[in-house]
Amino acid sequence: MKLFLFILLSTLFSFSIKSKVITICYENREVAPYWMGNNSKIPNKQPGLGVEQIQYLDKLEKNANFTFKRFPWKRCQNMLRKGKVNGIIGSYKRKREEIGVYPKNDMGNIDISRSISKRSASLLFKLKNDSIKFKNGKFVNLKNRRVGGVLGYSSNSKLKKLANNVLEIRDMESLFVMLEKKRLAAVLVKELPSKAYFLQNPLKKKVFIEFGTIEKKKDIPGAYLILSHQFYKKNKSLSEALWNHMPEVRKEVPNIAKKYFLNLKKK
Repeated sequence: MKLFLFILLSTLFSFSIKSKVITICYENREVAPYWMGNNSKIPNKQPGLGVEQIQYLDKLEKNANFTFKRFPWKRCQNMLRKGKVNGIIGSYKRKREEIGVYPKNDMGNIDISRSISKRSASLLFKLKNDSIKFKNGKFVNLKNRRVGGVLGYSSNSKLKKLANNVLEIRDMESLFVMLEKKRLAAVLVKELPSKAYFLQNPLKKKVFIEFGTIEKKKDIPGAYLILSHQFYKKNKSLSEALWNHMPEVRKEVPNIAKKYFLNLKKK
């Protein structure tokens, strides 16, 4: 009987160690191919590249069990700050260190080698017949017109230094709608989602044209698993272990991404 109780308790203890629940918050608006679906539900099939990266991390790290919640991006960041969720995926922004913890190297600097995905540029798009240009890091022929970016994205801080009138919208597709209606002179969007957009809407290639990037190649940020201060304080070893798996996660990205771009072409 004692032996049975010992085995039972050992099994339960082992299970508790291996089932540390980690809640990741991400956008409730579709940003293909990263996040799929325009609601709070987590799709069972093809939930998005970002979700599948975390699911792959789940397989690599036996002491973690990931779950997901979907809210507007700003709310996700606020929930991370309060410790109501354990992690988000985002680029590095110094101010974000106030709400969460990034992987660091021995020198105390951001550890790029432990980012969850490669660098993705922020691209500028305009109507094909518009005279606006982007030369030597500055807008030409913008005048007092308005430009747009996705709400909460770190690249908007640079955009605001280049233009006096910047409008932030919750999703990329709405930006392109406003651009086509000439309510915006230009929009700033991430490279991979913009590729997905044009695969879904091939005729829009005749309407819009890319005309620059606001970042120098060496400054283009990657994305990181940002953990809450509360989670990191209580789970330092596990946090570091998760970040240590990131090179393996990045290697898997091309294999995961293929099906999303194939399906987007079919739509």
